[in-house]
Amino acid sequence: MDKGIAMVISAGLGVAGALLGAVGGSGVTARTIRRQVKDQADVEHRHWLRQQRRDVYTEFLSACDTVLDTLRSIAALSESPRQQADAGPLWDAYSQAYSGSLQAEYAVPIVGPNAMERLASRLQGFFPEMSKTLRDSERPDSTSRSFDSCLVEYWDRYNTFIAWAGLTLNTPADSSTDDELAEVEELYETWDSDSSELAELEVGWRFD
Repeated sequence: MDKGIAMVISAGLGVAGALLGAVGGSGVTARTIRRQVKDQADVEHRHWLRQQRRDVYTEFLSACDTVLDTLRSIAALSESPRQQADAGPLWDAYSQAYSGSLQAEYAVPIVGPNAMERLASRLQGFFPEMSKTLRDSERPDSTSRSFDSCLVEYWDRYNTFIAWAGLTLNTPADSSTDDELAEVEELYETWDSDSSELAELEVGWRFD
């Protein structure tokens, strides 16, 4: 083969190799960038979801506080001799507050996780029992439980919700979140509201 032709072919192969290398390198770079963008988007979404959960949990607890305030007012009025005449407006206020707490509860399943949905239902669903106790107390021959005992159970449910909200909100916003939330779900299944482990949790989140 002519030396000139050989040199041209060699030079051409070198250029082709360089081009292929550049194309291959750009492909790797593009994949790396796409992965980084996706990872960043995942982190931002998790931060966004955490804030949404915090807002929903806070609004739900605030709505529950409003219901409890009306029930306490009714309980205080029941000790007054004018109870029969004055309780009507308070019961109306209770009905309105109860509807508000129900609406707030509906938002919890949207942001999740499933454990929080169950705990919200457990807390909000106790209000009918508390109101029934107050209505029964108006009858002298009633043998229903006392309102004070209802309050003890209510605060147990309330504090349980707060504890699990703290666990959920303090789960790191990274790729391990799903696994850690699965562990929280597992803990929820094994720990009830009376467990000493739950009482000792340092959750780092409180309703304010």
